[in-house]
Amino acid sequence: MTALRLRLRLRPGAQFDVVDLRRAYLESNTAPLDGMWLSFALAAEVTLIEAGDALVGFATVDAERRVLEFFVRRPELARAAFGLVAAEADGAMVPTTSPSFLSLAIDRQQRVAVNAHLYQARDEAYSREVSPPEGTALRELTAGELALALDFGELAIPAPRDWLTGYYRARIAKGELYGLWSGAELIAAGELRPSPLQPGVADLGMVVAERHRRRGLATRILEQLIVRAGARGLRAICSTEASNPGAQKAIERAGFTAQHRLLEVAFDRA
Repeated sequence: MTALRLRLRLRPGAQFDVVDLRRAYLESNTAPLDGMWLSFALAAEVTLIEAGDALVGFATVDAERRVLEFFVRRPELARAAFGLVAAEADGAMVPTTSPSFLSLAIDRQQRVAVNAHLYQARDEAYSREVSPPEGTALRELTAGELALALDFGELAIPAPRDWLTGYYRARIAKGELYGLWSGAELIAAGELRPSPLQPGVADLGMVVAERHRRRGLATRILEQLIVRAGARGLRAICSTEASNPGAQKAIERAGFTAQHRLLEVAFDRA
C-alpha cells in the first residue's frame, strides 16, 4: 500500500509518546550519538507521524525550526513523511550516524556546514597506563565541594551560575563529575556520564582553568576518564565544535577518533 493511500499525517506529541520510537531510532544509528545533542532533542517539540491509524514515526524540531531527529519504522514511508516534516522547518541538525535522516536532509539542502566532530575512543586507549600530571590528583567531586566547582565553572566555561548549580549538583550526586586538583586549587574538571538512552555508552567532557591551559591537562584528564569508563564496561564518546581545533587536537591525543560529524543543513525553499 502506498504512502498516499495510507494518508500520512502529522500531529503534535510529547516526549513520553516516543520512548519506544526513539529507542528504535538510536538502535538504527551506526554509532552512538552525543549526549549533549540528545539533551537538545529531549527539550524540543515532538511531532508524531501517523499512517492511517498507526503511529509509524516521529520527529523533533527545536525553537529555531531545525529538525533534530527523524525516524519512521517503515522505510518506504520515509521520503513522504520527511517531506511533511521539512515543509514546517527551515533546516536540520543531522548526525552522519543516521544514514536515512542524513540522505533525506541532503536531498533538500541549500547549504551544509559541519557543526561538531563526534568522537569514539580507540580500543587501545582503554588499556593505557595513565596517571595524573605530577603534583595533581584526579578524583570525584563531593557535595561539599559544589561551591568550589561553581566558582571554577563560572570562570572556565563560562556558564550562568543558576544553570550550573543544577547541572553540577546532578553530576556530583551521580558520581559523574571529577576535579583535577593542584593542592587545594581546582584547576580542571572532567565528566564521565553514562548515557541514560544508550546502554553501555558514556559521554566524556573536560574543561581547564584558563591560566592552566596549553599544558596538556585536557588530554591527560580524558586519558584517565577513558580508562575509568572502560573499567565499568562503557564505550567512551565525546564531541567538540568544528571551530575548536585546539580541543580537537587534545581529544585526538587522548585516544579518540572523529568518525562522524554533526551537520547543520539549511533547506532549499526554491
